[in-house]
Formats: sequence, C-alpha cells, structure tokens
Amino acid sequence: MGHDDAGGVNSQLPAFQRAFDQHAPPIVARTSATASERFLEFFAATIENANTRAAYVRAVADFLAWPSIAALTSLNDIRPLHVAAYIEDCKGRFSAPTVKQRLAALRSCFDWMTSTGVMASNPAHSVRGPAHKQEKGKTPILTPEEAGRLLEGIRVQQDDGSPDILGLRDRALIAMMTYSFARVSAAVGMNVEDVVQTAGRSWIRLKEKGGHVHEMPAHHKLLDYLDAYLDAAGHRSDPKAPLFRTGPRGA
Repeated sequence: MGHDDAGGVNSQLPAFQRAFDQHAPPIVARTSATASERFLEFFAATIENANTRAAYVRAVADFLAWPSIAALTSLNDIRPLHVAAYIEDCKGRFSAPTVKQRLAALRSCFDWMTSTGVMASNPAHSVRGPAHKQEKGKTPILTPEEAGRLLEGIRVQQDDGSPDILGLRDRALIAMMTYSFARVSAAVGMNVEDVVQTAGRSWIRLKEKGGHVHEMPAHHKLLDYLDAYLDAAGHRSDPKAPLFRTGPRGA
C-alpha cells in the first residue's frame, strides 16, 4: 500500500481521524520508515468489525499517549514492564472486561507490527490481564402459587364449549416441565407410552442426554393435566406416537 492509498483508507475511518489526526503517533513514526503505514494497515486491513476497530483505536491511542510510552524513542523500546504498568493503571480507570479488551488490542497490534517486521518482539505477549469471572445467569424458579396461576390461566375450552386441544397440550407440556423439572427437549421427546399409569403407581419416563432413561413418579396435578389432554386428543390408542404433537389437528 502506497502513502496515497494509506491516506485514502485513513480518510474513510472517522475513528482514525479522531485518535490519530490522520497520522500515526510520533513514537510509531520514529520507529522506521514503514512503521506508520504498517500501523495504519493494522486497523484498516485486519479488523472487520467497526465497533471492535473503534475500541482498539481508543486502546492503542491511549497506550501510546501514556507519558511513559510517549517519551520512548521507538516502538522497539517498549518492554513488558511498560505494558504491565499501563494495564495496572487501567485497572483504576476501567472495568475488568474493558482492561482485558485493551490488553487484547495491544497484543493484536504488536503481533501485526512484529509479523510485518516493524518490531522485533511483542512486549504485550507475556502480560496477564485482570481476572474476571462472568457470573452465570440464574433461571428464576416459579413459586407453587405462580405455577398454579400460569397453568390455570391457559385457555383449554373453545367458545362453543368444546375442548381446546392446543391449550390442553400446552398446559400439559408446561406442567410436565414444572412438576418434573424436565428439559424442554426431554419433554417434547416423550411418547404416549412414556406416561405409565397403573392402579397403584404412576410415573413418567424421560429420555435424557446420552440415551439415558429417567423414570420418576408423576405428580397428581400433572396426571390430571395429562389425562385431560390425552382424553380430549384421543392419543391413548397410539402409544408409540409422540405425546406432544404439532398442528391444530395433530395436537
């Protein structure tokens, strides 16, 4: 890429204009004759996502303007200790994810400058970022009262008084997951024969991951909802068929 081409690319990137005023920082220009062009190429040619590019521009510009770095003669004078001190300073200014992103920006930029022959080594490679543990989201659990209101609120009767098969199916399916804590895939994968009802004991059969079969006693309310659905839909005569079926006619 020639200097005219570099200027053309640079003029199309507002983030560059704000951060570098269309020129690479002085420490970059002092490094070598090709350093400025390679530096601008990193942002223009290697980062497709505009948001990532803007974040990396801010990170690298902030680092190179940091007094301890700006006073150096060349990019090759930057040592891991400089990067580590900068990251430590960032911890007091930014959140842990932002600090990690800033370190990633420096690593990526210096990787490019190393691979293109501008820098002898990457001073950010050995620097560790801050520990950051992402807490897993917790799925809210319905109270018995909330579950009861949800199930009772499902429409199960048409305006003419006939059973609403889809409503009965949905109520039975939600009850299945509520009372058995079954995964959605396990519940919808059940067949009619997986609801086992005898005179003394009733249970459900769930096919879990890895082909494991889990049998558990059926809650009496769940049986009530299943009975209402199976009786209205007429599915008991086909035990090998899916328990919860699609469509209005095959529900």
